[in-house]
Amino acid sequence: MEAQASLPLSNHTIKELFESQAFTSSIPSYYHAFRNPDEELRPEDSIDEEIPVIDFSLLVGGTPMERAEVIHHLCMACSEWGFFMVVNHGIPKRLMDEMLDAFENFFNQNEEEKNEYLGKHVLDPIRYGTSFNTSVDKTRYWRDYLKVFVNPEFHSPAKPSGFRDGKELLKAIWESLELKTEDIEVALDFSSCFQIIVGNLYPPCPQPELALGIPAHSDHGLLTILFQNGINGLQVKHKGKWLHVKPLPNSFLVNTGDHMEIVSNGRYKSVLHRAEVNGNSTRISIVSLVGPSLEAIVAPAPQLVDLDHHLAFNGMRYKDFMEQQQANPLKEKSILDLLRYAAYTRKMGKELLKAIWESLELKTEDIELALGLPPHSDHGLLTILLQNGINGLQVKHNNKWLHIKPLPNSLLVNIGDQMELVSNGRYKSVLHRAEVNGKSTRMSIATIIGPSHEAIVAPAPQLVERDHHLSFNGMRYKDFLEQQQSSALKEKSILGLLRVRDD
Repeated sequence: MEAQASLPLSNHTIKELFESQAFTSSIPSYYHAFRNPDEELRPEDSIDEEIPVIDFSLLVGGTPMERAEVIHHLCMACSEWGFFMVVNHGIPKRLMDEMLDAFENFFNQNEEEKNEYLGKHVLDPIRYGTSFNTSVDKTRYWRDYLKVFVNPEFHSPAKPSGFRDGKELLKAIWESLELKTEDIEVALDFSSCFQIIVGNLYPPCPQPELALGIPAHSDHGLLTILFQNGINGLQVKHKGKWLHVKPLPNSFLVNTGDHMEIVSNGRYKSVLHRAEVNGNSTRISIVSLVGPSLEAIVAPAPQLVDLDHHLAFNGMRYKDFMEQQQANPLKEKSILDLLRYAAYTRKMGKELLKAIWESLELKTEDIELALGLPPHSDHGLLTILLQNGINGLQVKHNNKWLHIKPLPNSLLVNIGDQMELVSNGRYKSVLHRAEVNGKSTRMSIATIIGPSHEAIVAPAPQLVERDHHLSFNGMRYKDFLEQQQSSALKEKSILGLLRVRDD
């Protein structure tokens, strides 16, 4: 029987477990990664020459015609693959080997020395660990890592000694999108751009068919630049299929990140990729991830949003995005999908509000000006709800509670208190409640769209004049929200306080 009980998982790295020979023929069940049989690779599912290849020397030193041709290929690589190889990059092989040696020497130190850098927070400038995030991982991954922030401030471990160009690629990508480099670099605060270098160690695994080095995910940031020690293991998803990647000698592998997908308004895709392990050799990869300033609000470039290309993502501060992604289990494009969904529901809410103003015979621009509706509105006028197929919502209609059974692939929309205020009571916010059941878990996601927090929300003057009656007093939306959220939830209690009484 193997000694898995004598080595508590939370206290040991993969390198320790491998060298202790605690698991010589099998691995504990907590390293068993879920695999979809339909996505398992066959030997013929390998790619090398098909991957787009970018000649860096022509990008920085070629003729204008050569550079234009490279940018055209780069556009194709970013839009169709989200992944490409860079050759003739000018980085000496000696320097690449020194980087590999530096990370290998770090991992070869004893655990006491390495534990000085055990990470507690995703923004620790030097962070050593295992798996992805051991505090939330349900499955552990066959990987140790060292993450080092190198820009805007350079950090380096004290040991071992000797520890001590994505910018041109980014410049070319902006050109391929017909964007001015200086505009993008100002918007993303690129003078203080974030850059992190990550060393990944994947020791041999007794059961590589059961484990994963890192699961399917996309990277935060704009670009990820990778090279490895000659041992393959990277796989990318292209056209719905997982493919082995075999890089050309002395090349870098580059993939576009989530924030490139956001800035490009979805024209360029961040690619899903994962790391496999093997039973014979240790794989080391070194990843340099380039992103905007941690404080930059990253949103689609305005030049790429028009009538034919709607806003594909809501904006989000890069630091917040990174913390959200790193603090949760790693799952494909979960944070990016959240921003995509927010943009879709925002667009839907905007169109619904426009139609509602028209139904009240109000000019859209007058109402939006009065309510201070900015691009990041989030509460009070409409609620758009999505659920997981388990019903539970009830609404009150004609004094009776009714069960709601939504149509497949539909969204539920209800009018909020602020709409009742603006419409002078013509449109009513609906009372609703959520029931529970004894068998199934129900999940719902509500998107609430409202005015600016600082807007004084009151009945539209045009409607008061037509009705010859003011139904509600006005109130700052922020104050309304704070009162409602800090009191016991009781029907329309705050709205009732604002109602103008005839007596």
